Amino acid sequence: MIKKSALCSLLCCLLASAALSEEFHWSYEGKDSPEHWGKIAAEFSTCQTGHNQTPIDITHYIQAKYPKKIAFHYDDGIESVINNGHTIQANFKEESGSYIELNGHQYRLLQFHFHSPSEFLIDSKQYPLEMHLVHQDADGYLLVVGIQFQAGKENKILAPIWEIMPQKDKTSSVKKIDLNKLMPNKPRFFEFGGSLTTPPCNEGVTWIMLQEPLEISKAQIEKFQKTMGGPTNRPLQPRNNRIIVQH
Repeated sequence: MIKKSALCSLLCCLLASAALSEEFHWSYEGKDSPEHWGKIAAEFSTCQTGHNQTPIDITHYIQAKYPKKIAFHYDDGIESVINNGHTIQANFKEESGSYIELNGHQYRLLQFHFHSPSEFLIDSKQYPLEMHLVHQDADGYLLVVGIQFQAGKENKILAPIWEIMPQKDKTSSVKKIDLNKLMPNKPRFFEFGGSLTTPPCNEGVTWIMLQEPLEISKAQIEKFQKTMGGPTNRPLQPRNNRIIVQH
C-alpha cells in the first residue's frame, strides 16, 4: 500500500499536472525531451529519481493463481476533448457514472488519452498507437488501463474523436461514444505497479494492460501522428525487479 504522504503527493500532482505543464515546458524531443524531464523542475524530479517508472517492456510475467476479474461500466459522459500539445485527451464530467471494477473494487474514469507509437511493449513488440484510461478510486488511488492498437480496419467506436480531433491548445466537443463496445468480453490482462508516463512522473499507479491489441486504421493512426507533429511516447524505463502478473 502507498503511505498517506505519498498518496497526497500523487493526488496533488495529478490535479496540478495541467498547471505544471503550463508553468514548466516539457516535450518529447529537443532540450526538454524525456531524458531531461527530471531536471526541468523540482516537481519533475521523480522522472529521474523514481524506481518504479513506466513505461516498461512487459516480459517475464507470472500467471496469477487466482486471476482477478475486471468489469467495465462506461457511459457517454465526455465533457470535452482537448489537444494539450502532448496528446489528445477526452475528459469526463465529474458526475459521469463511468467506472471499472477490479475484483469488485471500483475506480471512476477521469479521462483517456493516446500515445503514438505505443509507450509499453508487450513481449518486446511495439504497436503504432496506445490508449490510456485513467481511473481513481474513492481513496484517491490511481489505476490506468492501457490498450494497444495495431493497424487494421477503421475503429468506428473511436471515430467520433478522430472526426473532431482538435489542433494544439484547442478544445472540442464530441458526440456519444460507447467505450463498453471497445472492451473485450473476457479480457486477459497484465497487472503491475508504475508511474505516470508524463511529468511529474509520480509513482504509486496501478497499471492494467490488456493483453490483446485492438484494431485501428492506418489513416486514423496517421491523422493522430500528423496532428501531434511527432512521436508522443516516453522511452522504456528500468523494470527494477517489478513483478508483472498475467490474469
